[in-house]
Amino acid sequence: MGVSASCKRFISHQYAQKVLDQQFLTDENGKLKAKTPHSRIIAMIFFPFLLFIPSLGPIHNPYKVIKKDAGFFAPLNFFQLPVVKLWTNTLCYIIFLILLSWLASEPIEHDISMIEMVLGVWIFALIVDEIFQFLEDPAQHFEPTSNKLDLTILIAFIVYYILRIISANSSDESIRDSCVDILIPTIVCCYLRFMQVFSINYYLGPLLIMIFKMLKDIFRFFSLFLLFFAGFQISFILITQQAAYHGEADADAWKTSYPDGTMGLAYWAFIGEFGDSFDVLNHSDLGIPTMGLYLILGQILLQNLLIAMMADTYSEIRDNSDEEWKFSRYLLVHEYKTANLIPPPLNLIELIFNVFQYLFSLLHGEEPPPAPIPDDEDFVKAMSELRAAFVDEEKKNDQKKVENQVHKLGEQLESLIQDRSEDNEHLVGIRDMTIKALEKLKTLVPDPAPPAQ
Repeated sequence: MGVSASCKRFISHQYAQKVLDQQFLTDENGKLKAKTPHSRIIAMIFFPFLLFIPSLGPIHNPYKVIKKDAGFFAPLNFFQLPVVKLWTNTLCYIIFLILLSWLASEPIEHDISMIEMVLGVWIFALIVDEIFQFLEDPAQHFEPTSNKLDLTILIAFIVYYILRIISANSSDESIRDSCVDILIPTIVCCYLRFMQVFSINYYLGPLLIMIFKMLKDIFRFFSLFLLFFAGFQISFILITQQAAYHGEADADAWKTSYPDGTMGLAYWAFIGEFGDSFDVLNHSDLGIPTMGLYLILGQILLQNLLIAMMADTYSEIRDNSDEEWKFSRYLLVHEYKTANLIPPPLNLIELIFNVFQYLFSLLHGEEPPPAPIPDDEDFVKAMSELRAAFVDEEKKNDQKKVENQVHKLGEQLESLIQDRSEDNEHLVGIRDMTIKALEKLKTLVPDPAPPAQ
């Protein structure tokens, strides 16, 4: 409820954060010691036998089995913890980035290479994992920005491999070039997606939130800048065509991209890159004045407007960095609480096993086993229970605020009454002094003599 309403104050409350800590490090089978270094968690992922070593003196095992009669392999339930799922997915994603960088470091030939096939299988595993995550929680799946970025990356890869298959069976090299053009921004997005691992850090998490919110500021700004850009760009095209008419510029200069022509000059001039554009603008009486007006409005007015928007966003996030980080932390914990135990591409093995198990059940006339659904009922229940404590505390805080305001108002009224009382006493004293002075004057002034008969 708090997440649906974006109630960051509720999610950042100390009670809610205690529940998050518990859910992030604990499940029904065991729990991880609080403040366990991430390096220790990674070491146990690579060397699972460390989970079976008992605590001896200074050497201690941070994972403790809490379920009775769990069996010898109970310590392996360590891999079901959300924090461990986070790191297993992160480590697999690092391998994915290495393969992707390997693909980019070599020329993309006409035929599909082995590394592209491996990445294709990996991307298919990512698509399967994304579908299962969406089916588990359709309402809140796209609440985190990372899931929106995942969807964008997967769509780009699907388009890439469709065009790549077409190019491998065609002699048209332009299709292969289109594949490369799609792959370039996709690689950038893949590396940006890796930044999610830093969101668990208290200091780096708010910075990531600032980056994504500043991107929204840039998109809003450029929607306004688009009209400004179009007006001056068309003016520069007209000046170029005038110069071409007099034979002082190439006839196609107006539609040739900058720096060889003036197409896109308005954008490059906005960021301070002019090149040889003044040689063309000099051929018109209004060329240089138009560029001067553009620089005044663009570099002085609009750039400072963008800086002000981003500074306002920075101040807003900085002032509420604790709430912002804790809210994004909830989304991260909830995502990995319900995440699959096996990360991509190993989840394909589990998928194949479940398919064979389903077919085997059908062949033997048995009812297929239900698909395992990650249990987050305890998580939702705990968050619902603390809502009552949060509401009660908020009521008490509101009551205290009202009482303090009433108390302050009473003190102000008492002070005002006392001031008025002192003023009245002062006025009464002045009145008594005036009466006494008048009586004294009467004694000093003789009574007028009676008139003569």
